[in-house]
Amino acid sequence: MTTPRSRSSDRIGERVWHVAAPCLIASVGLLCAGLTLGSSPLLAMIAFCVSGFGISASLPTFWNLPTAYLGPAAAAGGIIRIGVSFLTGMMIISAFVKTKDASKALMEKGRSILISNGVAIIGLLPAALSHAIGSETARPFAVAILGGLAASMTLSLTLLPVFLKRIEHLYKDKRG
Repeated sequence: MTTPRSRSSDRIGERVWHVAAPCLIASVGLLCAGLTLGSSPLLAMIAFCVSGFGISASLPTFWNLPTAYLGPAAAAGGIIRIGVSFLTGMMIISAFVKTKDASKALMEKGRSILISNGVAIIGLLPAALSHAIGSETARPFAVAILGGLAASMTLSLTLLPVFLKRIEHLYKDKRG
């Protein structure tokens, strides 16, 4: 069922809309699930199913979008940025859940994030700065991955703690 949908999006040249419409349906389903979860578990389950259908319908066409707009190096950098951001974010969030203090969470996990990303960045610098024979294929990947690591580290260590600090204040305001 999904292959004809993907072919249809290629034939009429509207890949973005073939991804956006199911994602919108999934978003509405998740919104309805959140609104009905406390009052009607059956409606929430139906809404979760609708959102699952929307997400599943968008996937075949979604995975064709990066190759249409990004080169291989940019796609690699994007994947690194998403993956590392997720992992470093989860490290800080897990420490925040344990300590209930954003500053302590950053102090606990920030050093390990700096060290791991710093070692990877230092290790990729020779490949990114190389002008030797054969480096024209490795250099774009190294630069894209370096950009992904640097952006991920910066966002995880600056914006996420600010967001967690805000949650901490809201939590303290509710508790009194």
